[in-house]
Amino acid sequence: MSESSSDSSIYGEESETVIPAKRIKGIFHTEEYKRNVIRKSKVAGKQHTNWRGNIVESRKTDDPCSCKKKCFSSLTTEYLQYRLSHFNNFKNKNEQDIYLQGLITVANVQRKRSMMM
Repeated sequence: MSESSSDSSIYGEESETVIPAKRIKGIFHTEEYKRNVIRKSKVAGKQHTNWRGNIVESRKTDDPCSCKKKCFSSLTTEYLQYRLSHFNNFKNKNEQDIYLQGLITVANVQRKRSMMM
């Protein structure tokens, strides 16, 4: 019996089965909870599987829009990648929201339009 196990180790066919550690009372593995794995993946912009089992693609910059302002024409792809990686490096959703709130400015209404019904 020991010969067969030593023969398999010689040929590099060690079959070690990993048994998950039994939870010790009072110790929680919250980082392994499905909701936390999904939350961390969303914040980091990585590909993940949502609660329904659908695969959500990673966050990336798409083709520029076709509006008449042509905002993307003045930005390089390297700069866009840098900004996206900077945004993905925040620790949690709250830090991302605070960063975005800092970029938003309040402006007065330039033209008031009548309500059409």
